[in-house]
Amino acid sequence: MNSVQEKFKKIKRNQIVVILEIIIFDIIMLIAIFTEVSSPIESMSIATIIIVAIIACVVTIGVVIFTIINWRCPNCNKYLGRSIASKFCKNCGANLV
Repeated sequence: MNSVQEKFKKIKRNQIVVILEIIIFDIIMLIAIFTEVSSPIESMSIATIIIVAIIACVVTIGVVIFTIINWRCPNCNKYLGRSIASKFCKNCGANLV
């Protein structure tokens, strides 16, 4: 395995970890909201709804920024696109797997 493939393996692992973390975060947020009260939105204060929305937005923006920085070809440093199953770089043609 060459260095481009080894680097891509780490990049892909990091990307998958972030995806799993955001899924777990979303599940925790939903559990916290729905176990707090029987009808969550109706009985939550506007301040609580705003705080939850801000936290969700900050986490989402963080994941987007991480993806833009992380999901790059280790050979040419160009963005790899939206597919997690990339086998080669569409920009330089480097074999990633």
